[in-house]
Amino acid sequence: MLEKNNIPEIRYQGNSEVSVSGALTFETVAALWKKGQAVLPKKENLTFNLEAVSRSDSAGLGLLIEWLSLAKHQKQQFRFTHVPEQLKAIARVSGLEEMLMC
Repeated sequence: MLEKNNIPEIRYQGNSEVSVSGALTFETVAALWKKGQAVLPKKENLTFNLEAVSRSDSAGLGLLIEWLSLAKHQKQQFRFTHVPEQLKAIARVSGLEEMLMC
């Protein structure tokens, strides 16, 4: 069972910012992907604020890459801010750091 601060959430904050919080892990990303589909607006530019992400693993990185892929398909531009060090490290090892603009 996840602790309350690890339950993943995604919220559209208005002005093109999306806030992501909680754990981005193998056990949480599927639910967050579904929530994201309902929440993500059809805006040209979106900023994903990851400041409140409590922990992550490679599945979390996979989720971010999926969001980037979806954005490209919809001709949107995404950018990530406040990327946690744990995600940066996984992206670096995977050769994907530049893709996330960490």
